[in-house]
Amino acid sequence: MANYIEEYCARIRRGGARAIADKPVMVDQDGTYTMVYVPFEHRNADARLVLVSTTPGHTHVRLAASVTEELLLAHTPGRSIQRENKRRVELGGRLVRPNLIRMLDHFRVPELIGQPHAAALWNDGFGAIQPLALLPHATTRRGLAFDGPLDELLDVPMLRAVFESLFLARLGQCHRQALYIGLGRTAWAGLRHAAGLGLIDRGQLLGMMPVPARAGSMVRYFLREISAHDLSPNDPVRHRIAWLDAAHAEMEAGVRRVRAATGPANHPDRLIA
Repeated sequence: MANYIEEYCARIRRGGARAIADKPVMVDQDGTYTMVYVPFEHRNADARLVLVSTTPGHTHVRLAASVTEELLLAHTPGRSIQRENKRRVELGGRLVRPNLIRMLDHFRVPELIGQPHAAALWNDGFGAIQPLALLPHATTRRGLAFDGPLDELLDVPMLRAVFESLFLARLGQCHRQALYIGLGRTAWAGLRHAAGLGLIDRGQLLGMMPVPARAGSMVRYFLREISAHDLSPNDPVRHRIAWLDAAHAEMEAGVRRVRAATGPANHPDRLIA
């Protein structure tokens, strides 16, 4: 795999973040799918919680270029640029990060890895987590961020090759006792696929939460802030209630299972924050 970050940083040095918007670093493309580079390489070797998404979206492509430009102007070393992209950009943004923090705190997930609350995971506690994507290169399908099912990903050789080399192959670098959460049904399917291959143990799969980038009522419904009765008749979340309810129950069960395994004395009885 080519070392894309050198070209990525060179373009930003020459033309700023705008240079990436005008001419992104192309990884691969065919008639339907396109992959462009964003920094993703940093690994927290001792992370105990792995948060898995499908692929960076357009917001993350823009944010990565802006953050990298800022860091280059400050003469930040390359490894620190990679770390800051992982910390500030991946699963970042004005909608994604707040929604993700709310969902993690709802189930009190940070307590499972010795952190006081979810906001700490992107500050002093960043070393305790590892964001990963099934497709770490920003992948689009006909110009829109890829959000297809895992079967589609596996059926496209270009996508499958990246999934296998940059996601599946790297699971072996994660802590042997790390817990995994899938963000969205495709990411969750990717984790279950990895468990089926024996790359991670099924007991490490904590559960699934909805994609935090979703606007509207989906995250609010998942967090039990609103009920089905509060949804308007044409709200698309009405068609997602069954899997959202199942995902909520699975997350509850997963957290309770881990709490029980680590000893009840370490955790209060109440689960939901």
